[in-house]
Amino acid sequence: MLASAFQYVQAAKDGRATEDGARNALAKASGLLRETMRELRGLMDCLRPATLDRFGLIASIESDLQEMRQAGWQAELLVGKIKLSKGRESSLYRIIHEALTNIRNHAGICPLRVSLREAKLCLWVDVNDWGRGFDLASLPRQTEIEHFGLLSMRKRTELMGGRFEIESNPGVGTHISLQLPTRRRGD
Repeated sequence: MLASAFQYVQAAKDGRATEDGARNALAKASGLLRETMRELRGLMDCLRPATLDRFGLIASIESDLQEMRQAGWQAELLVGKIKLSKGRESSLYRIIHEALTNIRNHAGICPLRVSLREAKLCLWVDVNDWGRGFDLASLPRQTEIEHFGLLSMRKRTELMGGRFEIESNPGVGTHISLQLPTRRRGD
């Protein structure tokens, strides 16, 4: 889109364009630039949602849970006192958001709970749903793309120096557990 916008601006600058032609080219370039900005804002929200900057981790998780409640889930958030750097907060939000996305996509409407607590220099995070669940033993037979969300949660957790565990059983639900150091060197 940017390349097209640039070409329209060049056409408007070109001395051969009529005044109406130049105006039309600039209007098209402006429309393309607006669309590009809209897409970039969407991408930035995916990387670090605006609610994280404005309201923090807990409010961002609560916002996700509120959307799920409106769609029929019984969602609960339990939070103790926690303190994380912005980078760790952003990574943790991405993990929890992915877990909630998996619940939306796979568990069906069910009760769920997200809990966060800090103890002994560790942050403990649990995401539980009492939905469909699945057979963990079947994961190695599936392609990586089919469970990319689980892989990304595990990798993010490991990059934060933490431990990722998952338990699931068909018809019982899924429990994701993270244990993260509250600080890493360089935080």
